[in-house]
Amino acid sequence: MDDAYRKAEEARLEGAVGGAVWEVALATGVIYSAVALRKWTGSVPEGVWYCGVVMAAVGGGNWMAGALVLGGVVAGMMDFTKENEETHGNLPWLTPFRAILMLLTIYSILAVDFPTFPRIHMKTHLYGQSLMDIGVGAFVFSHGVVMGHKITHDPTTAARKWCTTTLPLCLLGILRVAMVKTLNYHEHLTEYGVHWNFFFTLGMLPILFYPIGKLPLQAVAGLLLAWQGLWVGPLGGESYITEETRVSLIDKNKEGLFSLPGYLAIFTIGCLYRAAATASARRLIVCLTTLLYSVSAVSSPPSRRLCNPTYILLVSMICTMTLLGLSHLPTARLTTPFLTVVSSHSLAIFLVANVLTGVVNLSMQTLNVSPVASHMVLAGYMSVSVWVGSRVTLKL
Repeated sequence: MDDAYRKAEEARLEGAVGGAVWEVALATGVIYSAVALRKWTGSVPEGVWYCGVVMAAVGGGNWMAGALVLGGVVAGMMDFTKENEETHGNLPWLTPFRAILMLLTIYSILAVDFPTFPRIHMKTHLYGQSLMDIGVGAFVFSHGVVMGHKITHDPTTAARKWCTTTLPLCLLGILRVAMVKTLNYHEHLTEYGVHWNFFFTLGMLPILFYPIGKLPLQAVAGLLLAWQGLWVGPLGGESYITEETRVSLIDKNKEGLFSLPGYLAIFTIGCLYRAAATASARRLIVCLTTLLYSVSAVSSPPSRRLCNPTYILLVSMICTMTLLGLSHLPTARLTTPFLTVVSSHSLAIFLVANVLTGVVNLSMQTLNVSPVASHMVLAGYMSVSVWVGSRVTLKL
């Protein structure tokens, strides 16, 4: 990649401050609205509908996201039912949550490189909240819902799962580092550091959770939250993370390494939600995360980079509230063929999307692409990512 263009890409994403909490809520509300509105769009192919709604909600700005959320609320009220029951040990409303979250994720990681992507949705530099900030945490929460539950209930099977998920993630993390450095690909050190990336974080979380998975999850989540609060504040973590000095290997990857306990807290809360035996227990988790977030936000704004308690609780609140809404929609609309395929192949789709994101950025100067062309590229990219990823057997 041309050095001047790479610097222009990096400069464009620097200093983003995100948007208000209500703007993030509108963007993430598409997870619920897309499913609720599906009752009125039965003639539209499933893949076209869900990918189209994601592109419209994120790329269309607040007014489009607001219209979709309003429509989704109306449709949801018309179909409101008591919370669905578990089917064969599974919570049916997890399927659309994981599937549409994945569509939001793969859309955003490429769309952010085009000038049409709203700045309020870009990852924040230090403090604030945005769609991409919450998306990172929500991905970890979703990972915890699936992997954490397996670790606590069947450690032997979970250990085998590491061979098909954790090891490939770590290998892909190494491959990403090599490719970024070799191809002079644009990167932002304040995200995870010089060598660390999100693949390493995802790969490490099940390993870190394994020895604590049999402990009371409420206590584990509380201790991790308390530790991150102490680390960021009294122990000087914020000063350490924000200073420019990067001498040792730990210094060079401090964002990735020292955010791990925070992401482990999100992972644990995801497992805690999945382990809740009753609807009342799940609603209690929603209430607690909302209450604790409200208290924490008074003293400190959320920070994805620091993974502070306010960020952890904001992610958990949005995820649990979204799941609460989905749990009251008809089961038949939650486990459709398209949503089931995307949910069960989410890891493979994510990996394919990351590869295609690199291919697109190396084959064109995305900053100079027209709005119409960018939407066409994004539509094709999402279609290929889902189609190819859904045919790969690597599952989360």
